[in-house]
Amino acid sequence: MTDVRAQSNKAVGWFAGPDTAITDDRWVSGPTLAELQSLLNISAETKIDGTDFGLEASEQSDDRSFADAAGAQSRSFDSASGSIEIFTPSRGETSGLRVQVWNTLAKPRTKLAIAQRFITNQAAAIAPGQVVNLFRVITDDRQHNRNDVSRTLGIGLVLQDNLLSNYVVPSAVPTAVTLTPDGEDGFDVVVGTPLYLKATYEGVNVTVGADYASSDENIFTVTKHGILIPRAAGTATLTVSIAGSAAGTPIDVTVTAP
Repeated sequence: MTDVRAQSNKAVGWFAGPDTAITDDRWVSGPTLAELQSLLNISAETKIDGTDFGLEASEQSDDRSFADAAGAQSRSFDSASGSIEIFTPSRGETSGLRVQVWNTLAKPRTKLAIAQRFITNQAAAIAPGQVVNLFRVITDDRQHNRNDVSRTLGIGLVLQDNLLSNYVVPSAVPTAVTLTPDGEDGFDVVVGTPLYLKATYEGVNVTVGADYASSDENIFTVTKHGILIPRAAGTATLTVSIAGSAAGTPIDVTVTAP
């Protein structure tokens, strides 16, 4: 029987570069495709079973996907911690990816931009529509490791002041978020009847995580999970965006009395 097991470690990608590869304002509004593609793909020289760096749950928020009495909640993230382990160049080795990765990460107190990507083949370049976690870190403590088959260096990474969780990689020319009423024909609603929205960006469902805005919250409001709540008869506009996206066209929402 053919062995069809997936090698999960080959679907974990790591990218690194100086933190200045992403400008300060883009750490807030979202990096460009060019900035992300300037990071070095260090996946092949990262020892996956020695790397333990990622997001930490820091708070919780209501989750619309559950409506039971248990008060189910979804996790949010705004911190990270851990370390990354890279292979050590051989004596006399002066070029190649292993040396590039060593020169990028091995020096203590170096500020870095680290991108973490799942599901996609690790050798693939960063492309629009992929989802990454992006961290601004500084290298900290180091631990030299050696076993029967390799020599590695474990590097502590301390999060600095920026983190972008589940960031959707934009196109070279950013596009806008597409908004549709989930299961409904349009955006006309009745007071007291919620409208569930669906937000899509670069082919990714971003309904939970998009930024919604009502031009008049006396007419309607929108929750962080994409639920439009009609409050009073009238007309107001709805806009939606996500980090890195272009501005979309405001949508007119008409609310009528029941």
